[in-house]
Amino acid sequence: MGFVIFLLLIVVLGAAGYATAIFMTKKQTKVIEELSEKKDKLMAVQIADTFYTLKNLNLTGQTKRTYETWQATWQTITRFRFPEIEAALVSAEQYIQKLNFIKGNQVTQQAENLIEETKAEVDKIYSALQKLLDSEKQNRAQLDLLQERYASMRKDLLAHSFSFGEALETLEKRLAYLELDFAKFNTLTNEGDHLEAKEVLGRIENEMKEFESIVEQVPQFLKEIETEYNEQVEDLKQGYARMVEEHYQFSKISIPEEIEKIEKTIEVARGHIAATELEEARQQLDKVAREIDQLYDVMEAEIEAREFVYRNKAQVEKRLNQV
Repeated sequence: MGFVIFLLLIVVLGAAGYATAIFMTKKQTKVIEELSEKKDKLMAVQIADTFYTLKNLNLTGQTKRTYETWQATWQTITRFRFPEIEAALVSAEQYIQKLNFIKGNQVTQQAENLIEETKAEVDKIYSALQKLLDSEKQNRAQLDLLQERYASMRKDLLAHSFSFGEALETLEKRLAYLELDFAKFNTLTNEGDHLEAKEVLGRIENEMKEFESIVEQVPQFLKEIETEYNEQVEDLKQGYARMVEEHYQFSKISIPEEIEKIEKTIEVARGHIAATELEEARQQLDKVAREIDQLYDVMEAEIEAREFVYRNKAQVEKRLNQV
């Protein structure tokens, strides 16, 4: 009776083991099949065709160097990575057939990791190639927008040329430099270097932003000089002349010399504005503002001093008479 139970136990365990082996075999085989499908999808990505299309575009310069870099990466994947994945999947399948599920699972995991890494690289390559293909179209669209802005900028400059003073010549030169950049873009595009051409467009856009900012600020700077600083300088001159007539004395400072210095600083600021060097112009005008305020303070202090003397003159004379 015990022997029969023992035989039944062996049969049951054998059946359970066989069922487990069948289950594990099917499970891991399914995993391998899914990974194999992923690998096939990667190999089916239309990258080779894209490389062929780009090759026929006669690329040059930076665009060609970028193309060659991605081509080398793709060749590495096709020559080494795909065979490595295939070998891992075959090895995993062999281990499973030998019922070595632990080793089979390890190799399957390695194959899955390789596929995920390869997919990331393939996606990156495909995206980069599509950008190369779309670069000319995108550049042309951006060029149209920039040329519209350029035409508007030139029109506004001519329409309000009187408000830019001596800066008009410098602004016209800046527009001429923009025209040279547009010409360079066309040359690079015709040569097939679309990435370099895109960088030129980026430079044009930055130069336009700077130009538009300058065009907005120059009239404000000139108006500030005419309606604020020149008027204050004239006021200082007239105020000093009246004070001299009234016998004010400035023993520690020469008001005319200081006014002359301020006028020279204003001319320096005008020179910076004419050259569209607005940061430097602002520094000079801030200096003018400080120096004008200092002269006003000196003259006001002298006026206050005279008033103090007049208020206390009688009392001082009385004291002197008493003495």
